[in-house]
Amino acid sequence: MTRTEEVAIPTYPDIVRGAGECYHAQIAAVAAETTGPLGEAASVLAFTLDQALRLGSDLTAADVSLDQAVFADIDEADFDKFVDEWTLGLGADGAPAIVMGTEVADTWSEPQDVAYHTGLAVEALCWGRIDVMRRMMAGTSWVSKIDWSPRRRPFTVHPYDLFPPTHHGQHTWAVLARVVSPDATDWRDLVWRPGTSPSLGDLAYQIERSAYPSKQRLRGRPPNTPRVNWLVTEVIPTLRQSARVILLHGGGGRRGNGWETVDLPLIRAFLGLEPQASPKFTWEHVGKTDLGHDEVDGRLAVSSRALSSAISAAYVTRLRDLLQPYLG
Repeated sequence: MTRTEEVAIPTYPDIVRGAGECYHAQIAAVAAETTGPLGEAASVLAFTLDQALRLGSDLTAADVSLDQAVFADIDEADFDKFVDEWTLGLGADGAPAIVMGTEVADTWSEPQDVAYHTGLAVEALCWGRIDVMRRMMAGTSWVSKIDWSPRRRPFTVHPYDLFPPTHHGQHTWAVLARVVSPDATDWRDLVWRPGTSPSLGDLAYQIERSAYPSKQRLRGRPPNTPRVNWLVTEVIPTLRQSARVILLHGGGGRRGNGWETVDLPLIRAFLGLEPQASPKFTWEHVGKTDLGHDEVDGRLAVSSRALSSAISAAYVTRLRDLLQPYLG
């Protein structure tokens, strides 16, 4: 075929395929065990995932039936059956920085939310094709706000091309851009100027600890044990082959708010420590907030406050100072 869509070839395709196979098995089980609108929606999603697993980057919009209408008649109480516990990240999987928030800051209350988040697994398997994303977003409140006319880069690495942050300097993506941008003064180009190289996605691979979307961390849910085990035994050991820094933001630090049991295994896996070893974090007090970091054999692990609008300029500057030597 003549390719007209850009794709982003993953550095670690086995992780992408393995995640897709696990999610397909999860949804196929829902389809087999349920009837009515729930079973029908699960069947459509399972078929779409099967198509994506079979065709990979040759998947086209014509091969996809998944969109928000598929989930329109499902009770909101059943949405959780579609949570992808093997959801991957956005950005280049071979990026020098792994950035892990507590969960994706998004709603999980409408059919379009389910269509978008389930569709991310399809996007990963087809390597970020924009035509496929556009098909899956049909009918959503977002689709009419997107300028589809320019040639857009693969969504899995450059989601900012389609969904630039609306609050300059306050969105997590914008705060992260301030931290990882090679030029401290031109960080806006990383998320607001499509085509900029490097983009935020080239520098940071953002994968959340929990698979459950939530606008507010206090209303979110920590990841379940299978997801943590998968991240620790498969994902992080693979990504660390190219990454030199891992930044866990939100829910961590020294305040003891319950995320340590999740974060410590992730940090150990990245730094290559033994399962029971404790990272030897150096803790700093920046403004009113703690920041911890440890380096082992040229890899840096950082535990910070959430990258949100409440973060201070001094905190961002300190994060830049820590991370920049590992991003070149």
